[in-house]
This record gives sequence, structure tokens and C-alpha cells, in this order.
Amino acid sequence: MNKRTLLDNRMNRILKAVSLEEAPDRVPVVLEYASFAARVTNTPQSEFLLNLQRSIEVMIQAWHLVAEKAEADAINYGRFSPYNLSLGWLSKVAVPGVNLPDNVPYQVVEKELLTTYDYDAILEKGWPKFYRTFLQERVLNDVPHEYLPWNQPAVDVRAEWEKIDVPVLKIGTIAPPFEYLCGGRGMANFYLDLLEIPD
Repeated sequence: MNKRTLLDNRMNRILKAVSLEEAPDRVPVVLEYASFAARVTNTPQSEFLLNLQRSIEVMIQAWHLVAEKAEADAINYGRFSPYNLSLGWLSKVAVPGVNLPDNVPYQVVEKELLTTYDYDAILEKGWPKFYRTFLQERVLNDVPHEYLPWNQPAVDVRAEWEKIDVPVLKIGTIAPPFEYLCGGRGMANFYLDLLEIPD
């Protein structure tokens, strides 16, 4: 089977499943892993988590170790930065090699960064302006500039994975407002806010 056919067959299997059609041969398998890739390849967590290009390389190494014998079809996302979690959860992330020991898992810091006063600020400034300022001043203000994914060289993630005939299903992240506010306020606080100040 040629490379294009293998890639197309994998994607076709997934698209048929998503469309609730009968799979041509078997149910597709889509892998999703982040720090596991570093663990299974014996790569230091800090090396994997702080460099996007390296994260792709390590995830592809992990694919060869895990997926080829298990007949996997795709990877959900083909690179990983723990700081992308901050964007969707309005939370700080502690990262090995920055503010954690070198070879431990990254950790979302569960701390209330968003206050009830911020609801009015969101309405007054609008979400885009509030969001940018909030991230700069309260969430990413202590992260070394060079580790933020948007400050690193651009990489064509899909092209890197297509070299080994693997489709990438997701590049970016989409989250509902509920998730942002739950992360910034803390889940318990946000649920209480919904009851006590629903407007």
C-alpha cells in the first residue's frame, strides 16, 4: 500500500465512524497523549514540555513504540505545550524545568485568579480585551518568554505527522465560556456564582 493510500485509508476510517457509517474493516483508534510520550520514550519531561518541535519528535517516537502494533489510525493533537492549558482554563501551570523539579508531571495550579469583580470588567471591556489583559497580567506573567508556544518557531504539525502516514485531528483548542470561567474562578466558586449572581 502506498503512503497516500495508507493516510487516506486511516482518515476515511475515522470520517466514516464520525458520520455514524459502518467502518470498512474495524473501529478506528485515535490516540491522545501528552506527557506519556516523554515517559514511554525516556525523554525528560522538561525537554518534552518546553519545546514544541521536540514535543512533536517525542510524540512520533512514542507512536512508533505504542501505535504501530496496536493498529492506531490517528493522533488527536500532534504537539503539546502545557501553557496552552492556561489559555483555556485561565490558570497557571507549573512545569518541570521551570518551577517544578525536572522530571515530574506538569500541574495545573488550582488557584482563584478570577474574582466576582471581573464579571463586570468582562462586560465593560468585552471578552477579547479582558482575556488578553488577564492572561498577560495574571496567568502568563511569570512564564519565561521563550517557552510560550507562540514565541517558538512555527512548525507544520500535520506535515510532520504525514511523513509517517498519520493524520492529526486537532491543531487548536476550542472551549466554551463555561470552561474558561470554571478554570479562572475555580469550579466550586463558579457554581456558587451561577446560583448567587446569575446575571
